[in-house]
Amino acid sequence: MEIKNKRFFLFLGFLFIVCYGQSQERIAFEYKFEKDSIHSKQIYKVKAKITNKTDKDIYFLSETCNGLDSFLSTDIEYVNIYFSHHCRKSYPQKNLLKANSSFEFKSMIRLMDSIKEVSLNLEFVELKSTAKTEGGDRSRIIKKENIINRALVKGDLFKL
Repeated sequence: MEIKNKRFFLFLGFLFIVCYGQSQERIAFEYKFEKDSIHSKQIYKVKAKITNKTDKDIYFLSETCNGLDSFLSTDIEYVNIYFSHHCRKSYPQKNLLKANSSFEFKSMIRLMDSIKEVSLNLEFVELKSTAKTEGGDRSRIIKKENIINRALVKGDLFKL
């Protein structure tokens, strides 16, 4: 039993490395920060962009209300993704990212302490062209029959 567990965890680790590396090669994730003068001094605007670095179209998952905001995260303690508005309901949305093109979006972060450097991550969910998102919720859409790849794309560390 112990050997099977080790093999399983080795397989999971290998799968993560393959998916992570594949996403980093296919998708570029860039962003910049700008202090928000309207909100508190702890809020920064984020101008982000994902770029398809391949010669094939890619479909990806976002949401109707907050776009890619809920797919953002950070490894930095005391930094939160800040939602400037809340919707009663948000639905999964399939987007097309054409070959060698970019998709820009905006978000916000809130600093809970005096942070000097921030990096963001994007959970990128690549959908099959046949995936249907109408009338579903995110957990129903993210199933193996609908996705090609699901990986965390790490962004660079920036000084604020």
